[in-house]
Amino acid sequence: MLAGDHITVRYGNRTAVEDLSFRLHEGEWLMLAGPNGAGKSTLIEAIAQGLPYSGVFRWKGEDIRTLKGAVLAQRIGILSQQNRVSYAYTVEEVVELGRYAFKKGMFSGKDEQGAGQVEKALEMTGMTELRHASMLTLSGGEMQRAFLAQVFAQNPQVMILDEPANHLDLKYQKQLFDKQE
Repeated sequence: MLAGDHITVRYGNRTAVEDLSFRLHEGEWLMLAGPNGAGKSTLIEAIAQGLPYSGVFRWKGEDIRTLKGAVLAQRIGILSQQNRVSYAYTVEEVVELGRYAFKKGMFSGKDEQGAGQVEKALEMTGMTELRHASMLTLSGGEMQRAFLAQVFAQNPQVMILDEPANHLDLKYQKQLFDKQE
């Protein structure tokens, strides 16, 4: 489904990822492990098309650089290691943003099919009770769960999670890893 061929990412003269290749097939899990600064988050940012890189990422054989943003978002969902907010959106509004790639246009209204995905994502992350809370009032763990719910609501074919248990207490770490369907 997703492959990387000879991926290299540089920051000026510093090489963060060098000549990395991988294959991820349907139903497989791929985990990257390594010390801080090893390039794991950099690789994820490159897959998201947020950093320049050499080499090729392919989705089912097609170079992902040729895919429109909405199409890429329907296929690959990414949870960053750190998310910052400076707006007073509610948890539910942030989770609904995960459905944006499925809208026909900016003014197309609510994504009715996605309402069920949003509800399921809120339940999976234990955020149903906080759905009307402002993101500005959440703890670090609650905020991480809200953004994780956003990725779950997106319902992509591949999820890339950069330290998904970051800021989560043990109860939610267990819940997160037990609920993978």
